[in-house]
Amino acid sequence: MAKALLITAFEAANLALTNNLKTIDPYCVLHYYTNKFRSKIISSSTSPIWNETWQIQIKPKEKLEFLVWDKSALGADNFLGMININVDDLQLYKEGGCWYDLCNRSGKKDRDRGRIRIQLSLLEDKEIRSTPISKKKKEKEKEKEK
Repeated sequence: MAKALLITAFEAANLALTNNLKTIDPYCVLHYYTNKFRSKIISSSTSPIWNETWQIQIKPKEKLEFLVWDKSALGADNFLGMININVDDLQLYKEGGCWYDLCNRSGKKDRDRGRIRIQLSLLEDKEIRSTPISKKKKEKEKEKEK
């Protein structure tokens, strides 16, 4: 029986400004096994709302890695914070999701970097999608218009 995980990255709150910048343009990246998903960029916000949903096939002893970045107009993007969630320790479906404090690259809370709200729902016997659900919906809507 195939198991899939439905993941929603709702939003972040109180993201720390980087490099003495007055604004940031944050986005979220989910890494899982060989999968990588990226949210849209929200301009000039320390509390972005992404509402991005992805679906992945889960494997035991793997981890979900959520990274929050600031899109830089010049040079490399700035790391804001991250969280790791072990698949074996999932806090599955909680209405409205769960808030997680962002940590440094080592997974330690060194300072206030902000928080991210994520919801995880376990699905069984479902088709596994390899692209973000929001993109699939848009593609279907375009096909209907033709």
